[in-house]
Amino acid sequence: MTVSRANGRTSAHAQRPSGRRTSTIALLVALAAIGSVHAAGATTHAQEPSPARARAAEAYDRGARAFRARSFAEAARSFEQANANVPSSTALASALRAYRSAHDTQRAGTVALRLEDETSITPQTAAVVRQAIAAARTRFLRVEVACSAPCTLTVDGVPESFLKFYAEANRDHEVIATFETGPLTQHVTGRAGRVESLSFEAPESATTAEPEALADESDDLALEEGENPYRISRRRFLSRPRATFFVALASTATVSGIAVWSASDAHASGNDAARAEARGASAEEIAVLHAQHARDVRRTHGFLGFTGVMVLMSGLVAGFTDWTPHGAPSTAATVDVTAQGAVVTVTHRF
Repeated sequence: MTVSRANGRTSAHAQRPSGRRTSTIALLVALAAIGSVHAAGATTHAQEPSPARARAAEAYDRGARAFRARSFAEAARSFEQANANVPSSTALASALRAYRSAHDTQRAGTVALRLEDETSITPQTAAVVRQAIAAARTRFLRVEVACSAPCTLTVDGVPESFLKFYAEANRDHEVIATFETGPLTQHVTGRAGRVESLSFEAPESATTAEPEALADESDDLALEEGENPYRISRRRFLSRPRATFFVALASTATVSGIAVWSASDAHASGNDAARAEARGASAEEIAVLHAQHARDVRRTHGFLGFTGVMVLMSGLVAGFTDWTPHGAPSTAATVDVTAQGAVVTVTHRF
């Protein structure tokens, strides 16, 4: 702290810390954000989607559009089709919600049976699964099929995607399990609430290709509701694609805050120099205050430059972000920095 006495008055001006440390912090923040942009770009383009994954993504999009149009049965079928192309618990959870909205208790229970075995589903999804199974149990027969080799099922002439399903009670059902070597047929019947098991034995040579699966089902279940799991890179940055943008945005906001503080500090040091001149302070004190003000201004210009780079990087990340899989991006964020402050604007089109 510098203390001076002039014209009988004492003035004190705290020496502001050098901007070197804060500049280093800002530089590290900027480099971290730039690294996140590079990672986002690399993961986004790391691999081209396979034909099955592309078909699954298209089916999921159709389901989302149908769900928004309140065509719940159509939406559920599309979500199931997506899962048939590339298995995904996210697609199945969406199908379950759609079937329940369509009041299709039988099919909702069947999808719930498939999700019941998933250990990575969220507590909310698990609760819906339990409710769907409880509702179907009182009205339908539960059938569990075991195949000694990969097989596809047909129930009463209708393809069935799952080895556990609900069927109408008190009527005969024809279940056909098809292997590479050919189909096998069994019949099943029973009252509501019963569980009937069917076992199909196929030659050991009967094999079939397993469908492509998503790399990490737990990541899919962590996606924000409404995102298409098939349009996200399997080696994406962080657990959610949008998280990358918000990391960059938080870094931008941090650097912007430092720039605002630096601008305010530079303004204060300028006022200190002006007041010292007005009261007739010594030339030495005035020179020290002007030198301090010049350093504060240079530091502020540096932070503003960092802020500009960060805004650019955030925009780059936003370009790689899958804001919505169902159309043009509907969310945008901007950061405007001035000497008086910073304004962060986030808009969303519904």
